Amino acid sequence: MGRTFELSGLSEQELTDLIDEATSIRAIRRADQRREASRVTGGAKRHDMKEPTHHLRPTPTTRHER
Repeated sequence: MGRTFELSGLSEQELTDLIDEATSIRAIRRADQRREASRVTGGAKRHDMKEPTHHLRPTPTTRHER
C-alpha cells in the first residue's frame, strides 16, 4: 500500500471512471475471497456475532449413573 498516485491532473470524468473500476475490482476480489473461504471450510458459514442467540448454548443432558 506504499504506492502514491498523482490524480490531480485527471478530469472529473476520469476520476469517476477510475473510482467505478476500482469499486468493481474490489467487489470481484471480495466475491473470490468469499468463494475461496467457502471452498476451504466446506461450505460452513461463519457465526453471526450480531445474532441475539449467538452466545446461547443448549442445555447439557444429564448423565445417568451406573
